[in-house]
Amino acid sequence: MLQARRLSIVLPFVLLAGCVDGPEVVPPVPGDPDCVTATGEALPPLPPVSLSDPASFYADDAMPMFELDIPDGTWENMCDQGKAYADYLWDRSQDNAVADVRQEYSRAHLTMQGEEFPDIGLRFRGRTTIYALFYDGVDPIPGALASCYERRLPRKPSLKVSLDEFDEEYEIVGQQTFNLIAREGSDSAYLREVLAQRLTNLFGVEAPRAGHGRVCLDGSYEGLFSLVEEADTQRFLNQHFPGAEDGGYWKVEADGSQFWSDSWDESGGWVGDYEPKAGTDEAAPGVLRDLLLVGNMVRDGEDDAAIGDAIDGLIDVDQWLRQVVVEMSIPDYDGMFGNHKNHLLYDHPSGFRVVPYDRDLAFVDLVDYLGGVCPGDIRGGHPCWSTTREGPWLAKWLVEAREDDYLELVEEFVGDVFVEDEITSWILDRADAMRPWVAADRYYQSDSPACDYDPDCLFYTLPAWEYEIQTSLVEDVAERIAEVRRQLDGEAACENACEDR
Repeated sequence: MLQARRLSIVLPFVLLAGCVDGPEVVPPVPGDPDCVTATGEALPPLPPVSLSDPASFYADDAMPMFELDIPDGTWENMCDQGKAYADYLWDRSQDNAVADVRQEYSRAHLTMQGEEFPDIGLRFRGRTTIYALFYDGVDPIPGALASCYERRLPRKPSLKVSLDEFDEEYEIVGQQTFNLIAREGSDSAYLREVLAQRLTNLFGVEAPRAGHGRVCLDGSYEGLFSLVEEADTQRFLNQHFPGAEDGGYWKVEADGSQFWSDSWDESGGWVGDYEPKAGTDEAAPGVLRDLLLVGNMVRDGEDDAAIGDAIDGLIDVDQWLRQVVVEMSIPDYDGMFGNHKNHLLYDHPSGFRVVPYDRDLAFVDLVDYLGGVCPGDIRGGHPCWSTTREGPWLAKWLVEAREDDYLELVEEFVGDVFVEDEITSWILDRADAMRPWVAADRYYQSDSPACDYDPDCLFYTLPAWEYEIQTSLVEDVAERIAEVRRQLDGEAACENACEDR
């Protein structure tokens, strides 16, 4: 862990009003000599990280630099792909009939610590993030595509790097796909997902490793990003479940309500909610069908003993309970239990295991967040913006049928992992390491592209980032730990967790 150096002030919210640049930070700051800031200053190097050891690459004090050289036409093609995908999402939101659209990768050149990776794939990343580049709510942003061509988007785009997209066999730390995430969801600190995945792994649930990365585009420092391991690949399975036999792997990013629909046998409709990954057979659901049929047993009110017999050997019960404990405690109500999405199901030899991803909505203040009127229930909470009000069938049954085991694991989590002093120290230490890189970020300058769309420049400022760290994230964590302990002591969550819809 880095040497602790506490934030000396709590920036008042008033600093966020108006176009405030905040405390002046003048480069040079730690960096790389071949990458310059928006001011034209070169960046001296940080210590290198291992490109073969994941522990070094994702370490708390590591911030590897992705130097991306963009050939002519590549960025424009990325913009075209992103705009087409955003238009597709808009059509779907309007219930318009439209064929599926997937983003294609464009060709780029990656250098990391002097090692060359020619002809890799690059594209924008994130469903809602891409949509926000081109739409403001349901309204298209005027001139957004032209602004994209000029690299002056209203928000800093997240990026996905694929080393093997064009038949190359490159790898870094044994992986070939990396997510560089820019302020998705509520994660304006660049720390919520990194911290959530860190705590998840510490509690014995296999989750993507996460840290921070820096990006240099065509020799100019673009900014700091959350660096998150891709979770839906065979390489992820090989590293996180060494020695395990090959098993099916399904990504759940839609309505994973954990039951089998009778219509799916003929239509293959299960793929819409459970997308096969890592070479899993796309023509048949295999053992996934057995899992979801147990969900039907729960839905239809069958006897608990029969359900218990059905899950014996089919599910790693302890791992499922641990995953729900983390999701409900931190909380991350956009996951398997809360919103029935953002997880993968792996047919492990010990039984199905859950792999969570996309934790950018972790640690939100549920009282104030999008219509909430009380803290979330650790026995099963749901986001106020969702129509979902019940857990998925099988996970909900597990929490209720194994309530004593579940609450014992909650006690273990808040006693050993979700510990306020340790987490606060980690957040502030990490913020110290990140601060110069946020200050030098292209989107945090007085001429930020975001200010083209927001005259008050409220979204990307150093004071706003400092406020999010000290006054929002640190307090959100402390308040959530206190709330979990309050409920463990027998206090109930309030009767109506969301305002009347």
